Amino acid sequence: MTVERYLHGLWSVVWLDRVAAATAEYGLYVCVLVLLAAWLRRRPSGILLPFAIGAVGAIALDVIAGVVYHDQRPFVTLGVAPLIPHGSDNGFPSDHSAAVAFIAVAALFIDAPLGILASIVAISLGIARLFCLLHSPIDVFAGWLVGAIPALGAGLVWTQVRRRSNYSSTAREYWRSRGGRP
Repeated sequence: MTVERYLHGLWSVVWLDRVAAATAEYGLYVCVLVLLAAWLRRRPSGILLPFAIGAVGAIALDVIAGVVYHDQRPFVTLGVAPLIPHGSDNGFPSDHSAAVAFIAVAALFIDAPLGILASIVAISLGIARLFCLLHSPIDVFAGWLVGAIPALGAGLVWTQVRRRSNYSSTAREYWRSRGGRP
């Protein structure tokens, strides 16, 4: 609770309050736009199925983690109003952090430079949600893990499938050029 009290003490810095509140509230949308830009820039094929399955896995992990562990939101514990309006439900894990971590890892597999940008947004969003007293550090870290691990698994599956299909098409072209089959 020491971190939360320290962050609450910084609330007198008006510009910092506004930046943190905007990041906490709209950072997810920025991350989605970065993923969309990465998608449009690279036009990856065969990526939807692994990442859709990974998203279902991330949602399942998020729900299970929230049922297994309960963490009161810091603004409730401190008895203050958060910088942005929010319900006083379970804060564990941070759904926003999970979503942006999933998106950032997916973007890293699609387009590395834009993935780095999405990762910066994901980290900023987590810090902003801490600053706004919506989550404690454990909520944000757990959210990042819940989102990143399934996305990493989906990305590795997609990479392997893509490599195998590239190898198969290359092998077919080789044997066709030689006038026969293996």
